[in-house]
Amino acid sequence: MKKTTRILSTVCASAIALSMCSMFSASASAASAVRIMGDLNNDMIVDVQDAQTTLGIYVDALTGLGSDDATDKNETGDINMDGKISVEDATSILSYYCQTLVGGQPLWADFRTVSYQNGNGFLTHEKIDPETGEPVLDENGKPVLEMSNRIFALRGMYVEIGCAAGKAGETVTVPIYVAGVPELAGFQLTVTHELPLKLTDITSKISEQPGWDGKYECATNPSAADNQGILVAAQANNISLADGFVIGEFTYQIPKDAASGTHYAIEIDPSWTKFVSKDCTYLAADGKHIENGAYQYTSLSGVVTVQ
Repeated sequence: MKKTTRILSTVCASAIALSMCSMFSASASAASAVRIMGDLNNDMIVDVQDAQTTLGIYVDALTGLGSDDATDKNETGDINMDGKISVEDATSILSYYCQTLVGGQPLWADFRTVSYQNGNGFLTHEKIDPETGEPVLDENGKPVLEMSNRIFALRGMYVEIGCAAGKAGETVTVPIYVAGVPELAGFQLTVTHELPLKLTDITSKISEQPGWDGKYECATNPSAADNQGILVAAQANNISLADGFVIGEFTYQIPKDAASGTHYAIEIDPSWTKFVSKDCTYLAADGKHIENGAYQYTSLSGVVTVQ
């Protein structure tokens, strides 16, 4: 591992020399319940140690000392979401870290495919005999698969919350990105934040998109909870959104007495979040039944860090 550590450190040397600034604070507070993509040690900072840990998992698997399977414990290291921890994942984490060192605000969307299956593509399913209602089998007794252009992949979409940093008392804006949305007629997006961080404004550019003639509304402090923000939009027809589209911007005020290094988690509330396509269908979690109306998605949490 000493050799791999030297290699990883060397790649970042020039970036470190350029600037030591990052959108994450250099001093991390106690680990939060939120888990940040690329942050394997859960210290709320994506850095070279996370890349080394990812590479270590891969090397241990090669030598028979462990497994490279993505688990609940290390899934934040599975950047390309192929179910394995690999050299590619370690490289992505290192590249992400180096961009933050020179003042960049990278997105994981730049380092990964759209979830396990691309929502812009098609999904196969078993061909059914209309007379018997049973799957059609080939000469080897296996089900015949056919393409369904109205079925979107189970995890063919993702929602990524950006990260922001500011000083105590300042306001910061956190973008919400979406990808893998070939057709969208409406959505309800609910985002939660840690108190005493205060949500002050929500905006969206959905109404500026070609073909959009519907409406959108937002609530910064709904009656249900002070730590929620809700953005709702709907219309009769579908529009297409480019991967990385900023579907909403949430502005927060950092408490005046917040200590440097404090992290406030920003997360999607899945119980009140839905993205709908007109006449859209998708496979249910069991992989067999067809559900109507909404995409299933993968969400990536964000964080506001006090500088």
